Amino acid sequence: MDLLARFYSISQVSNIDKYDLKSLRLILYAGSAMPVELLKRALSIFSCGFAQLYGQTESGPIITVLKPEDHALDRTEKSLARLASSGKAALNYEIRIVDEQDNDVAVGEVGEIIGRSEAMMIGYWQMPEETEKKFKNGWLHTGDLGKMDEQGYVYIVERKNDLIISGGVNIYPREIEEVLYRHPAVSEASVIGLPDEHWGEVVRAVVVLKEGAQATEGEIIEFCGKNLAGFKKPKAVDFWKELPKSPQGKILKKEIRKQYVQYQL
Repeated sequence: MDLLARFYSISQVSNIDKYDLKSLRLILYAGSAMPVELLKRALSIFSCGFAQLYGQTESGPIITVLKPEDHALDRTEKSLARLASSGKAALNYEIRIVDEQDNDVAVGEVGEIIGRSEAMMIGYWQMPEETEKKFKNGWLHTGDLGKMDEQGYVYIVERKNDLIISGGVNIYPREIEEVLYRHPAVSEASVIGLPDEHWGEVVRAVVVLKEGAQATEGEIIEFCGKNLAGFKKPKAVDFWKELPKSPQGKILKKEIRKQYVQYQL
């Protein structure tokens, strides 16, 4: 189980204050994006340092690091924004954010995260086509969409395959999920796009409620509408007892989508 899954469980322990957690020095987390609300809860529970690592097996593996000093809860706009980032480039790593033609995008604009370093792998064994696709022009193409601010902090927006295009507009599920995690009744959330004849895709949310909590589909959609542009709020919300996860605790959107193969809007 990864730390994301552990934090879900720990954050719901009502009497966590009675446990002695002072022996912890540093918590490293990686594997999947940490919802800001959940990270804020973890920071309020644990007094130790936190550090986030982002990378892939192919990258060697670390691409960026969000250092302990970046995990501040002083409530300033700058510090809270940093909690949503994956940090700056790791030692000796070059990072770019590019468009479909591998041209650099402007600061703050979304594109694919690519990087290079002597630590990254040379290629896939006996898979030249896949190697060429993954390592175009000597740069590792992560398949992750993100943006970079003026200080060089990288913000992962979404996996390319999870991007929702509705009415010709890009919608990033993570943005909606961040809002869902702010709802007091929501324990876990995942957002996917489903086929639609008119819009191309529509937004659907799947949530797990906290034990003993109650919420209706209308309440969840209304909550999202107050915190997001109208076209980003879910068209529908389903309530599940649990979300499918990998052995490491990652939420598996691919498995969620399989439940809607026969879905008709």
